[in-house]
Amino acid sequence: MKTTLSILLIALSFCTNEVKAAEKDTLYLQSIFQNSSTNLVSERILKFDSIKLVDLMTKFENWGGQNFVNYNEVKTGKTNEQITLTYITSTVVIVKFHVNLVIEFKDNKVRVRAYDYGNAFKPAEYIGVTLIPSVPSKSIYLKNYFEDSMIIYNPKPSNFNYKQKWATGIIQYKLDIEDTINSIETYIKSNLNIETKSDW
Repeated sequence: MKTTLSILLIALSFCTNEVKAAEKDTLYLQSIFQNSSTNLVSERILKFDSIKLVDLMTKFENWGGQNFVNYNEVKTGKTNEQITLTYITSTVVIVKFHVNLVIEFKDNKVRVRAYDYGNAFKPAEYIGVTLIPSVPSKSIYLKNYFEDSMIIYNPKPSNFNYKQKWATGIIQYKLDIEDTINSIETYIKSNLNIETKSDW
């Protein structure tokens, strides 16, 4: 009788573990980063027909002016063949994260590389009577949330389900970057035949 009960308990334990495993989901580091050692989240080459480098740069600058209210502040560098932007995007749990966008230009093509540039500064605040300390800028990177190159989490949201918040925030960060790159490509393609006239 004891043996049968032991076997039944062991079988029940396996079933419970399988149910718990079925309730889990996993976010893998390599699904977010193209190169986690350099914090490279996305790299794409956008190809266009018969557009010179200088015209591509002008079209990109026009896109930037339309998509950032403070474009001259987010533009952190410019050379004859490259523009860099650093801006703040999605929130992961309680902090927003920077993106460093490096855009390189050649005739007929643009290479866009997006890097995780760390969290934005978050000032200290009180929640009730509890002081939540400030979070210094660039003290957290997305890969810091991963353990053994993954986040295993319960996909059901709750106030205490931090790993689910990490995963969904990181996924949104990646989606925001891909949307930005798509927006650049769409803008340039939709403005191919628009020329600035000097006689207006």
